[in-house]
Amino acid sequence: MSTLASLKNEEKLSVDEFMCLLFKIEPGKVSFNDGDSKDWPSGAGLIFVNLMENIKTKQLQVAFENQESNPFLNKQLDESLFSKGAPWLKDGKLLKTELEEWCAKNSGKLQVSHATYPFNPKFYYLSKEWLTKKPPEPKFCINPLVPIGAVTLLNAHGGTGKSIFALKMAIHIALGLPIIGAETYGEKVAYMSLEDSADIVHHRIFKIFKALPKKYQRLDEIVDNKIMILDRYGLPTYMAEKQQYGNISTPPFAESLSTLLMEHEIKCVFVDTLVRTNPLNENDNAEMGRLLVTYEGIAKAAKCGVVLIHHLPKVNLNRSYSARGASAITDNARSALLLQTVPKSYARRFAGEKIKAAILEERLIEVEHTKHNYSAKYPNQYLMKIKGGILQEVSPASSLPAPALDPDSAQKQRYKELYDWWDKTCKPAAITKNKISDEVAEAIRQLANVDRHGKKKYKNALEWAFNNGFAENAPRQKGWKPDADYYILKSPVDDTQAPF
Repeated sequence: MSTLASLKNEEKLSVDEFMCLLFKIEPGKVSFNDGDSKDWPSGAGLIFVNLMENIKTKQLQVAFENQESNPFLNKQLDESLFSKGAPWLKDGKLLKTELEEWCAKNSGKLQVSHATYPFNPKFYYLSKEWLTKKPPEPKFCINPLVPIGAVTLLNAHGGTGKSIFALKMAIHIALGLPIIGAETYGEKVAYMSLEDSADIVHHRIFKIFKALPKKYQRLDEIVDNKIMILDRYGLPTYMAEKQQYGNISTPPFAESLSTLLMEHEIKCVFVDTLVRTNPLNENDNAEMGRLLVTYEGIAKAAKCGVVLIHHLPKVNLNRSYSARGASAITDNARSALLLQTVPKSYARRFAGEKIKAAILEERLIEVEHTKHNYSAKYPNQYLMKIKGGILQEVSPASSLPAPALDPDSAQKQRYKELYDWWDKTCKPAAITKNKISDEVAEAIRQLANVDRHGKKKYKNALEWAFNNGFAENAPRQKGWKPDADYYILKSPVDDTQAPF
């Protein structure tokens, strides 16, 4: 019989041998094959059950030393063979390297201390080259927005055009064309569609390609065999699964996806959308962190960028942490892009009538680089929705907002309107905020040919004018209300101060 010391040198272990080595028990003293679980050390039952589940789901492969006497290969194992005392538990062997990885993946979830593991953790000492040799710069498939070997989030509200934009990014990567001014390198990409059928994806790609400048439409032969479409519409596609006792495992599909991307040398994969790959609690940080670990593993193993298309919450006040669900989703991503429709009220900040019209029609989309661990923040860029819902890039010259507005510009404009009315109708009489009624506000609006400004706006403007030296207190006169402040408007705001 093998001893505990000899097991440390074995390349393959049976389940019983692994459990003995894990808990430092001499083989034969306690049987995990067919013995009474009451005799097992504390925590052994939980580990044994999880180990069996991972063998059932073929995440751990069983080999047999003597296949003639034990004909049950791993692929033939079924529920009837997973009882205590089953023959394969004695003769079936598991690779120690796979068990080591299994221990690392499940540490912390099985409530067993690292100290009990019989395997040495992977480590290395700091080399002097780390201090003397400049490390390689981070690599990107879209520089500097989508890093290779890491996860990028693409966040947007429904209907903003995130799927169209993701497909446009994929096409630009394959063609080596800049996207919103960011550099690409003509590499192979994959697009995993979970929300739309292949026909819809085909329709969108056709429209995106035809909307490109004519000179790029001649490059269609370059796209051939460079954009992989993974059609998962209507198919369960989970990147994490919750097992018994709350243990979370990586499903076989995630591992096969990683292999597929490596074999085809894919440099960027788009997942549309994250929620379709997530059976876990979206608001649980621990579970979302575990889900993102799967995607990080794919990015690292396949040496590619992973772009997760994700929804914004209905109420989104914090732009830097804008992803829906637990903050771990954003925390674990290394880069994040935010797509948002430019509000109508922002139209005055932009130059160009075409841009202003797009804003008022809610067709201008802003792309903000909200998280950027591996680079400096990329300047905000803009896309315009055109016929068919296609997103057309706006040239930088016309997309840049006009010079920043004076924070007091709105108050200055309202005060100018108030002064013009006062100068024409009641000068030199003093004015009090109480006198600015709804009727007075309406008269001011008619004179200035503006709308949507009520009496409160003009009262605030009068107070601003006093605080900034454009108005002063009038000398008290008999009959004035003792609790009211009366003002004389000293001068109008210079028209050059108001950007309207």
